[in-house]
Amino acid sequence: MKTNKTLQLIQKILTSPRAFGRYLVHCLKQYRYNDLLQFANEEATDKGVLGHYYVRVYDFFMRSRRDSIEYLCEVGLLRHVAQRSSSQKVHPEAPSLRMWRKYLPTTHLVGFDIKEFEQPHDKNCTIIQGDQSSREDLQKIVDHHSGYDVIIDDARHASPHQQVTLSFLFPHVRSGGIYFIEDLNTQPAKFERDDVPKTLELLKKLKTTGVWSSPLSTPEEKKALESEVKEIHFFESLKGPNLIVDADALAAIVKK
Repeated sequence: MKTNKTLQLIQKILTSPRAFGRYLVHCLKQYRYNDLLQFANEEATDKGVLGHYYVRVYDFFMRSRRDSIEYLCEVGLLRHVAQRSSSQKVHPEAPSLRMWRKYLPTTHLVGFDIKEFEQPHDKNCTIIQGDQSSREDLQKIVDHHSGYDVIIDDARHASPHQQVTLSFLFPHVRSGGIYFIEDLNTQPAKFERDDVPKTLELLKKLKTTGVWSSPLSTPEEKKALESEVKEIHFFESLKGPNLIVDADALAAIVKK
């Protein structure tokens, strides 16, 4: 697997050296090499240098807090190509959780996915099966633990799913914690709805006006988002045709 990833990188360099050069300059200007990047690449997640390179953002926010992050939840785990066999009913342990374990050795990790995964051989890591568009299923995350320092949504990427998950789980982010949403610019058409605006559009409105207007949020959830969001930051994905930057792909929502 690692050999294939290396070959992919070499192929990108050879086919578009100019784009690859811009990519490297962009990375070096923004963020230095970090442990999380190394761990992401070792576990072949799409958060590393051969994917979106979101780890540069995660390390930026978490580097100084690595010893104090008690609970992290990642919604959406099925990112490893080798695990996407249709014949598999139970998937192996998620590579992103192995990445987080290396980076955050003392943190309680909670994974959530609609597919069934093998439970990790780690007493401080739990995988919960459920649908992120279902508040009843999302309640399982809260039942496991009521307050999270970090929550990451890397699941369906559909606007309705993202908005239900954010609305339901944000009240359970601890003060000073961060809620991340990945891939805000790649919504699968079959899950989008005409009556639900894009999540990126709603987040930009919340940032500039303080108003959260998702039709999928309850009045209580709407009030919580409007009163408890401290900051919203947007970052680009570095994955795309010829490694061209894709803006506003990742949101970091900081709680008061």
